[in-house]
Amino acid sequence: MICYSMLVNPNVLCVVGRVVLSHADYTSPQFYISGNCIDVVDSWPHLGHIICKNSDDNLDILNRRSSFIAQAYDVICTFGKLDCVTKMRLFNSYCGSFYGCDLRDLSCDGLQAMCTTWRNALRRILNLARDCHTDIINVLCNIFNNTPCLIHFVNVRLSFYGLA
Repeated sequence: MICYSMLVNPNVLCVVGRVVLSHADYTSPQFYISGNCIDVVDSWPHLGHIICKNSDDNLDILNRRSSFIAQAYDVICTFGKLDCVTKMRLFNSYCGSFYGCDLRDLSCDGLQAMCTTWRNALRRILNLARDCHTDIINVLCNIFNNTPCLIHFVNVRLSFYGLA
């Protein structure tokens, strides 16, 4: 859907019947399409991501983190009795997709929480103690041909810009 207001003002994003204003200093204007009033919202899900008025990725990453927790829990519960190599392959295949991470802000607070959750899931997959050091997890990732979470995000960002 193309929104005329987006062509007039680049600070307004119209998403499938809702308008997300990108700056907080706006008063809520009214937008109409075919005589129907379009709601002005602070955030809105669109194509699997959450678009926020302040262009912050935290809500989107929190949403992705919740999905990741459910996927990792499924792998842990369903395949918990398998050997570590098989569980790691399943974990990589089923939980390794971070769609849209090439556009995320790498300094976002939610990204650190996502990486912490990823390491905790990896500890559960590999039957490691909860206080197992991150360096040990990184070494095990290298053994299993798995890239640590934050390094994965950086590599995807670099390849997005053609630098990797």
